[in-house]
Amino acid sequence: EKRIIEWRNTTFYSPDTKKIIVLCAGEDITEYIKTNAALRESETKFRSLADDALVGIFLVQDWHYVFANKYLAEILGYSVEELLNLENWIDVVAPGERPILIMAAEGMLSDKQSQRREIHLQRKDGKLIEVDGISALTEYKGKPALIGTVVDITEKKALERQKEDFFAMATHDLKSPLTVIMSCSEMLVKKCQQFDENTKRFIDLIHGSSRKLFHLVEDFLSVTQLEAGRLTPKIAPSDIHLILREAQAELEKEAQEKGIHFYMEIPKDLPQQISVDPNLVQRAVFNLLQNSVNYTQPGGSIILKAEWNASEDRDFLLISVKDTGKGISPEEQESIFEKYYRSPRTAGIKGTGLGLTIVKAVAEAHGGFVTVKSEVNKGSTFTLCFPLALKMKQRA
Repeated sequence: EKRIIEWRNTTFYSPDTKKIIVLCAGEDITEYIKTNAALRESETKFRSLADDALVGIFLVQDWHYVFANKYLAEILGYSVEELLNLENWIDVVAPGERPILIMAAEGMLSDKQSQRREIHLQRKDGKLIEVDGISALTEYKGKPALIGTVVDITEKKALERQKEDFFAMATHDLKSPLTVIMSCSEMLVKKCQQFDENTKRFIDLIHGSSRKLFHLVEDFLSVTQLEAGRLTPKIAPSDIHLILREAQAELEKEAQEKGIHFYMEIPKDLPQQISVDPNLVQRAVFNLLQNSVNYTQPGGSIILKAEWNASEDRDFLLISVKDTGKGISPEEQESIFEKYYRSPRTAGIKGTGLGLTIVKAVAEAHGGFVTVKSEVNKGSTFTLCFPLALKMKQRA
């Protein structure tokens, strides 16, 4: 096997022998050469792949770009050479976000944790774009460096905002006339004794249909707010007894018409006032009850129950809805809280697949959670768990 040897010759004169002496030293650098060749080959492959990638790829060291691919240069309006010659890589970040990015970069150099964030970058022409960036700590030529990817999400974000605006406008424009219809039909329902049976039936249909449509619009609005990260509860001392009674009252007639027995269990020691968002909690309870009414056969039962669960550091309010309906298979229980999920077993039952998504979001917005216990053809129990603030720990 051929080896590569690096020779070093050192010549000096010896006064004692009055001769010139040559010292020779040889070092086997075969593996070193092979390793360097492999590194150069790897770097060449990396640059070739990175240059043609459909995401921006960068390598930053000492606050300068030491590598930037074509995609990154293109979305920023620079040439690759111009990016590499910038005085500081932070110059392409929107001015208002530079301090945050500087702190994040310094943090990565110390804690070595990768980061992902959506930021605004400033193109060469001054226009701002939104990007989704991932960066991590690496080593380049023996020194720390930051490597990462960037994806332009400007158009995606613009479409999301248009969708949010459309849903907000549509739901607002629908809710206003619906509120009027519901109020007027509710007033007519209260005076039903003055009308004949057919008229009473028509009024009930108008009121029931407008109520269902109102809840449908509310669900779409809530999902839009959830997707935009704006589903924020308005916490206030609320009458939990009233919240539960009103949620039950909205569906009690529908349950009776299906021949379903409806029960409510509220312990006497449950406080009257609890700090929650009353509208969101009532919506979550209503959605659970509506599901139970939809999937419970005539002759079945639904129990709405509230109770305390005390722990060492704080108490929890538990609200459960138990039914004797179709039940949910163990495989499906992992998917039922996903947006628009509809079980194949629900054929013939109307729904949007948003109800449980909103239930889960409401629980989590309050710092709580929702659980489900279910057995096919035997029924389901959904439980909402809301942690109570320390000031609410005293029993009534």
